[in-house]
Amino acid sequence: MQSMNIQRHQLHCLNLLRQSLYYNFNYYNTQGKGAFSNEEHIVRKHVSHCLDILRQQLMCTIDIGVLGQVWIQSNPNEMPHAFVDFNTKHICRNFDDVRRWAEERQMPDSVPQDFLEPPKEGDRILHEIP
Repeated sequence: MQSMNIQRHQLHCLNLLRQSLYYNFNYYNTQGKGAFSNEEHIVRKHVSHCLDILRQQLMCTIDIGVLGQVWIQSNPNEMPHAFVDFNTKHICRNFDDVRRWAEERQMPDSVPQDFLEPPKEGDRILHEIP
């Protein structure tokens, strides 16, 4: 069993949503690789899961920055009009530093068989993928 760190999981989900767009779906589904190696109902659940993961992330870390306005005058014979400036500046974390930190601490590909403790009596065990 391999664990995936959160930011890689989010990027994986973003990529899966991109691959699942109606104009990409047939291409990736025909290849049958990665998530698309599963039956279609599993792929649908996986895509729904990814959409919800990204929704949660956006809601939990909502950007409270303000979108300003810029004046646009595309025709010199018309009055300038206000337009939303989507080129806002953000202070970001260093993605490579975060990725490196997470990779250094993730579960290795090969772990001893007894690494994960089996479920105890009374633990919730799912009968299908949620």
